[in-house]
Amino acid sequence: MPYYHSEYRQVNGCRDRYPEPHFQIHPETAANLGIGDGMWCWIETRRGRCLQKAKLDASVSPYTVAAQHGWWFPELPESEPWLGGWFMSNINMCTDNDPDNCCRLSGVYNVKLAQCNVHRADDVPFRSLFG
Repeated sequence: MPYYHSEYRQVNGCRDRYPEPHFQIHPETAANLGIGDGMWCWIETRRGRCLQKAKLDASVSPYTVAAQHGWWFPELPESEPWLGGWFMSNINMCTDNDPDNCCRLSGVYNVKLAQCNVHRADDVPFRSLFG
């Protein structure tokens, strides 16, 4: 990975190596949902949703998706409504950051686990940039 959390996405060499966010999904699960490798998909939870590309991976449990955090797009305008796209493909939009729900022992937010729905995205707001 050329990135450190959300950093270096604006560096051309890093961006060339890894231009888009992806999530891993088991091939059978993807097939049941009508999702193919490389398709833009919405990942949705009760808290929010984000866009990432599907990457079929048989090593992932059929009941799990593994998504990437910290995504933003330096190609998008920094002004509203785009704001660099930090809210569009960042899986953190789907997690719970309520201080009342953090671990009492460590203070860490619950960002590792959430029930979600995944479906193909027909409405990708930046399709003209990435196709």
